[in-house]
Amino acid sequence: MGAYVGTYRSVENTKLTFSIYKEGGRLFADLSNHTGRHMLMVPEDTTRFYLPDILRIRTTVDVIIKEGKVSGLTITQEKPYAFIRLQ
Repeated sequence: MGAYVGTYRSVENTKLTFSIYKEGGRLFADLSNHTGRHMLMVPEDTTRFYLPDILRIRTTVDVIIKEGKVSGLTITQEKPYAFIRLQ
């Protein structure tokens, strides 16, 4: 899970970032536009997480791993949104 910690930038809106950080052995995330802050990421499997703090619509985060490294993620609400890893 520590390998997922970092900042990811939206492919569609380059001003929007999604930051993942570890706190107390759990993963949390923040959106740069402040619509989501300190959102718990609950693992569903090794690369898929559920965000229970978003109540209006089921939201999942799928981590993309290429050649053994985290390269980005996809956040899915009503449709998928692609993010690339910055750091």
